Amino acid sequence: MSLKTERIVLRVDLASGEITRESLSEDFYRLYPGGKALAGYYLLNEMPSGVDAFDPQNMLILANGMMTGSPVSTTTRYVAAARSPLTNAVGSSEAGGYWGPELKKAGYEAVIITGRAVAPVYLWIHDDVVEIRSAEHLWGLPTGDVQDILQEELEDSRIRVLQTGLAGENLVRYAGLTNDLRHFNGRNGLGAVMGSKNLRAVAVRGSGRFQDGAHDPEGLRKLARKLAQQVRDNPLSWDLQHRGTPGIVEPLNDSGMLTTRNFRQGAFEDVDDIKWEAYEEQLLVGRRTCYACAVRCKREVQVDGENSKYGGPEYETLAVFSSDCGISDLQVVAKANELCNAYMLDSISTGGTIAFAMECFENGLIGLADTDGIDLRFGNGDALLAMVEKIARREGFGDLLAEGSKRAAEKIGQGAMAYAQQVKGQEIAMHEPRGKYNVGMGY
Repeated sequence: MSLKTERIVLRVDLASGEITRESLSEDFYRLYPGGKALAGYYLLNEMPSGVDAFDPQNMLILANGMMTGSPVSTTTRYVAAARSPLTNAVGSSEAGGYWGPELKKAGYEAVIITGRAVAPVYLWIHDDVVEIRSAEHLWGLPTGDVQDILQEELEDSRIRVLQTGLAGENLVRYAGLTNDLRHFNGRNGLGAVMGSKNLRAVAVRGSGRFQDGAHDPEGLRKLARKLAQQVRDNPLSWDLQHRGTPGIVEPLNDSGMLTTRNFRQGAFEDVDDIKWEAYEEQLLVGRRTCYACAVRCKREVQVDGENSKYGGPEYETLAVFSSDCGISDLQVVAKANELCNAYMLDSISTGGTIAFAMECFENGLIGLADTDGIDLRFGNGDALLAMVEKIARREGFGDLLAEGSKRAAEKIGQGAMAYAQQVKGQEIAMHEPRGKYNVGMGY
């Protein structure tokens, strides 16, 4: 199959099982050229007003950008969008990796998913073949197991799998999505939306090429080679290649902008234990990249003495589980990252909500009777790991924290809202607004 030159949107109604396709006109695509623009159009024009995030009428939209799947470096991203269970507003989250380009190879700009299946299912897209298949054998499994099973079941190790996990199945409000276990639509709880639809995964394999639909394929190839070389030659890329995003921990700490103990401080006294040199010595075993990207900023790490199939923590995850929770043990941080990726929790909201609970605990708003006997203080790595497990499974105190810090603060009361670092219900990212003023304005 050669890649379609027309723009096709795939629609899947999980309630009825109906699968349809529609072609986008050139005029439409010029106004809404993929990604957030395309997703926003459908959400604002077709989703009924006031629909709850977990209502079957909520639309989960997976939309490629205009250049996703091209050989041009750094153009690989796609967006997931829906009404957010955290903010109750339109929520979107971008990811890189290989799933978006594979969807383009299969001939689709976007997938619009509505309804709720009566039992767990996954979606299988292989060029013109689109099927809704049972996922009852996948329900409750770690994301790594699900990817292995689907690639074996569909007899192709190059199938790209986008999925939620146990957290999405349990409707944790900040559950996310992952493709290839290392690339994440983390924010806004879109994995919980997928879980609410009884949809565990979307597996894709395509046989087309982006170049086949290009006006000037040879010109595109020349441009891709030129831009890839420019990316490799740019000094900003060198540090990303070598250190990745974990390399910014020490500079942020030195400038007073490393989020520490639930944003109570801007510098971490044990920064030497978590900065890049420690990461490189204790965790790093390799580097990976996204489709057609010359940067190669993805870190591969060891956890508990074994190479992790879930990749290594990026800056946000590293900061939220270390300095923001007062923890200096990189093995604990890497394990927390692995658990989040296996259960498909957004690491920012997970760590941010736990840091909120730690501050509540230290200020006497909650105690051991509330936390299932867990000493939830800053610096307690065992408590952190135990709470990640409880949140994903919605067990005990984890059931409350699975609602996010805003809703948890409302339940705890006693002024707990002052410790919830969130905007509209979503925990803020690990960028200190008292130093990054433009970020503060955004919050």
